[in-house]
Amino acid sequence: MEFTVPAQCGPVVTLQLAPAAAFEAAAGLRGQVSLDAFSLARTTQ
Repeated sequence: MEFTVPAQCGPVVTLQLAPAAAFEAAAGLRGQVSLDAFSLARTTQ
């Protein structure tokens, strides 16, 4: 996964994972995400 955060967001970003389909939320489907070797880097373009 790759995310691009606009520069105007400053130093704080919130990442929220949400159901992809409405029926998943209605059915109460939920889970856990595990990330291995997660890194966060600021790049200039």
